[in-house]
Amino acid sequence: MFLRKGGAMTIKKKRHHYVWQHYLSLWTTDGKIWCLRDGKRFETATVNIGQERYFYKVEELTTQDIEYIMVLAVNQSKGFLRQANEGWVHTFQQVFKSRDAMIAMGISKDNLEELMDLALTNIEEDFHSMIEGESAKYLAKLRAGDIEFLSVEDDRMSFFHFLCVQYLRTKNIKEAILKNMSSIPQLSNINMSGCWSVMRHIFATNMAFSLITGREKYIPVILRTSGTTKFIAGDQPVINTHAVAAGKGNIPKKTEFYYPVSPDIALLITDDPAQVGTGEWA
Repeated sequence: MFLRKGGAMTIKKKRHHYVWQHYLSLWTTDGKIWCLRDGKRFETATVNIGQERYFYKVEELTTQDIEYIMVLAVNQSKGFLRQANEGWVHTFQQVFKSRDAMIAMGISKDNLEELMDLALTNIEEDFHSMIEGESAKYLAKLRAGDIEFLSVEDDRMSFFHFLCVQYLRTKNIKEAILKNMSSIPQLSNINMSGCWSVMRHIFATNMAFSLITGREKYIPVILRTSGTTKFIAGDQPVINTHAVAAGKGNIPKKTEFYYPVSPDIALLITDDPAQVGTGEWA
């Protein structure tokens, strides 16, 4: 479906990728990538994997939903970090406030339905595309084994935010979060799926802030393969290595990020001094 907006045609993006296609490019041959799913191997184009229809479509939240987000994810933060997190709540609910304002002006709700559907379908998908575009330069440097850019404060901030978003944006993480929350009776009236659309960005902001301010604690290390051993990519591009010890479906309490960027190079963000000597670091 196309809508005309400001003289230009805007397309409704139904297929939402939770794994960046450009990221997968170095694992492809002639645009195809080999995959393993449920024990079966198959070859396909990257456009067909790491995606789901309307995965990022934004939902309207109730007052109770927003209160839950504030209590769990926002209220404990302070200063500009709290302002940033409150901003995420505002950003993803602003479209509904705009709709209500237009209805109050006499515009029919039916006349807004198609435009609302377009906005709700595209807003987060477009946001991820913007982050990817801005971070392509960092991926290129990492693939060259260069982590010097992490010594530059602005680049370090931008990259760590990108990294945390890539970690939290996936289907695997969403399913783990929803499974954990579904076992809590007090949350039975909360739209957890809708809340997670906002909370993944709040948590990504908080995690990135911890990595940025913990410069002396969290060290970036370049890992290189040797011989015929290669790194593989998956539908969870950024992996918290502590998740293995935490067990499937459980949320790890510590963070060590492993991010393969090519078949030969991976990035490790670690607070383990024993890992620092395993590769190059900045």
